[in-house]
Amino acid sequence: MKKLLILLLLSLVAWAKPGWRNFAPDGESFLCEFPTTSKVSDSKTAESSYWLALEKGKYVLQVGYADGVVTATNTEECIQGMLKGLSIRETRRSTRRQGKLTVIDLIGVVGKGGGNDPFHMLVFPKTDRIYFVNTVTFKGAPQATAEHFLTSFQLK
Repeated sequence: MKKLLILLLLSLVAWAKPGWRNFAPDGESFLCEFPTTSKVSDSKTAESSYWLALEKGKYVLQVGYADGVVTATNTEECIQGMLKGLSIRETRRSTRRQGKLTVIDLIGVVGKGGGNDPFHMLVFPKTDRIYFVNTVTFKGAPQATAEHFLTSFQLK
């Protein structure tokens, strides 16, 4: 019984606190950290790219960008397009300075109406590219994983 309890506790610790690995795709201008337990998939088009890690029942972690001349208007259009496409209901938004950039910090929930899975997105608009770093944490999963991922993002 004691061995079973120890194994259960070790499993819970492993589930709650994943190891982390640096992620800096060749030719890209950012780096971040993804959990070592997650497979990272990618998608690229002529105008955008993203990298995604999904841990079923726990979280979705995504980093990506959209290319083009960046204005306040098209930054907002990109944000609204993402929120609509993912059925996110925005609950809070703020901005902060990070070096020369104004970072948009957006909080919401997934799902129309009564959705309650937390969504968190940071938006880094530069002159020719808008970077998005976002997370969804499913019910009961530790929020610390999402926060670590968000705070690990850096522009080179």
